[in-house]
Amino acid sequence: MKKNKLTLAILAVFAFVLVTMQSCKKEELNASDNTPITKEYNNRSGSTYSFGLGSDTIADVMPPILTCDLPIFPFEVLYVVCKEYESVEDGTSSKSTYNNRQILSYTKSEYAESRLIDLYPDKAYVGIVEDSQDFYDSVINVYNSYPYLEESTGYGINGVDLPDEELEYVSYENETVVLNMTVNETSILESMNNLARMGSFATLNEILNASGKTQTLSEKFDSVTFGMIAVMVGSYIYQRALLCAQRAETKALSYYGESDGNGVIIVKSGTDGDAFKHVFVNVMLRRYLTQPLAYLIMDVYYENANQNYPCDKYMDWHNNYVGRKTKYSTFRVGNNWETWGVNVRTYINNSSNAVYKNWTTTTPKRTVKNEEKKVDDKKYIYIGY
Repeated sequence: MKKNKLTLAILAVFAFVLVTMQSCKKEELNASDNTPITKEYNNRSGSTYSFGLGSDTIADVMPPILTCDLPIFPFEVLYVVCKEYESVEDGTSSKSTYNNRQILSYTKSEYAESRLIDLYPDKAYVGIVEDSQDFYDSVINVYNSYPYLEESTGYGINGVDLPDEELEYVSYENETVVLNMTVNETSILESMNNLARMGSFATLNEILNASGKTQTLSEKFDSVTFGMIAVMVGSYIYQRALLCAQRAETKALSYYGESDGNGVIIVKSGTDGDAFKHVFVNVMLRRYLTQPLAYLIMDVYYENANQNYPCDKYMDWHNNYVGRKTKYSTFRVGNNWETWGVNVRTYINNSSNAVYKNWTTTTPKRTVKNEEKKVDDKKYIYIGY
């Protein structure tokens, strides 16, 4: 819960990704505590989206409050759509010569837009890439101010503990090795690759089934949905982010899962297991996608998409920061992600590293915020409600 070659290109990708954020409705429950200063944009679908910082002083500034009602799409779908285009470029596509020529008559962003309209005719629309670019410009403007905010707030994206480690895409074979992928993970990835390369165009059901999901699957930690295609880098960006989320969810269930009373094993919100998920996923995201992207995915995107209450939001932000910054060098020893998970679990299970806060869904945002600021940023927070 709470709380360079690759880097520049990835930033561009995830600025596109951020256009998919949903409005954080629960933030409005305590809007009077921190009225945001925002700039609104009209997109081609007729809706609006906004981006801005809270009205706190610069020494007490919140992470960006970002709202957007542009459509969202699953990781898996974006991966396969991007991979379809790439498979034609690298000659591995089994589609007809005619279809391959048709695909290459588009740019990658045009192709992505066209395929998303095919797969989601009720959500995607002509011009979504252009809207993404407009939103990207505003994201970058605020992003560039964060090196300054880092020192005064404890939040930010430019960590000083360790430099970000560039992990460039080399090949499919190399990817399975450097990410220490399990047999099951490799099998799922290969299934999605086969869909992208096959003679026909993959349907939505085929894509979701290949990843073990259905259209009716409720959103949870390992199925956060993102927006526009990775036109600036490649499909592997989505695959890595999805892998990190799934690993964090799986390990949390293994270590901290408990019954919901109906025979389903879950990790309850606000618990130490929830804290583990957020710390661990941030370690992996920083390692595989850099620290800025760990921030953008978990602090900005995830919190908006899940519309958390202040008690959950501040716990998440705090624990995210522990994973990607203050304790990262402690957890990220060696190159095996399972070892990192064990390190995070050892940390979580040591009660001297924990700070309990009696926050509930009705605790005012200002109270939660002020109390979180007093917590040591090397300790994690868990709550009880």
